[in-house]
Amino acid sequence: MTSLKKNFIYIWIPKCAGSSVSSIVKRYLDKPHVGSTHEPLSCYTSATRDKRFKFAFVRNPWDKIYSTYNFYLQQDPSHPYYKWDWPKVNFIKDNNLTFKEYLKISLEQEETNKFLNTWIKGDIHLKPVIGYFCDTPEDFDF
Repeated sequence: MTSLKKNFIYIWIPKCAGSSVSSIVKRYLDKPHVGSTHEPLSCYTSATRDKRFKFAFVRNPWDKIYSTYNFYLQQDPSHPYYKWDWPKVNFIKDNNLTFKEYLKISLEQEETNKFLNTWIKGDIHLKPVIGYFCDTPEDFDF
């Protein structure tokens, strides 16, 4: 999310206080944000990056994955993200997965099966934080 007027780029990393921060940041955008809310810094040209204050918030990886697990447990068909997350939500709930079981499946290196590989390995909430930087965390001002 970027603002010419306020001269910033905010990178929303999933499960890192993004809803709270974006509710404030959105007030200062020059135009409504279009596209993914979780764009990496590399989506912006170097000329744009060099001219703006760049910031993001990160979170302890353990807290992040625990938050993701609880995020799925809280969802039901009335939740706004259920339309995208229903395979994960239903799998976790239908199989009554504990956090330990969810963690094992999420971090397992071998492909358990095609279904799990598709939704776990492609889960934006489990994407490594470093993927939001261009080269290093020093790409950011804060």
